[in-house]
Amino acid sequence: MTSPIADDAPEDKPLDPEVERVRRKLMRFAVVNLLILFVALAAVVGALIWRTGRSDRAGTSPGALVEAPLALPAGAQVLSHAVGEAEVSLLARLPDGRDALFVFSRANGALVGRYPVAPTP
Repeated sequence: MTSPIADDAPEDKPLDPEVERVRRKLMRFAVVNLLILFVALAAVVGALIWRTGRSDRAGTSPGALVEAPLALPAGAQVLSHAVGEAEVSLLARLPDGRDALFVFSRANGALVGRYPVAPTP
C-alpha cells in the first residue's frame, strides 16, 4: 500500500499546461521587477556618490583652507560670531558704543551686509 504523502509529491505529477503557462508568466514578471529594482537602486547609489563628490556652495572644496580678510572699522570689538555654509557673521561693538552685525562671504571675505543693532523702546 502506498502512503498518501507519496501520492501528492510534486515530482510525480506533471503540471497542467495552463498552470505551466501562468508559472512562466509569473517568473518573467518577477525577473522584470527585480531588474527594475536593481536599476533603481543603482541610480540612487550613483546619485548619492555624485552628490557627496560635489564641492560645497561657497565655491571651495570641502576641507580647503580659505584665507580672506574681514574688514571691521578700526577700534571695533568682536562680541560674538557665527559661521554658516556660505557666510560668516560677526557681532561687533563699534568705537562709539553702538553694536552692529557684519555679514561676510566665506568664499572671498567680501562684506555682504551691515546691520545696526539698536535696543527697542
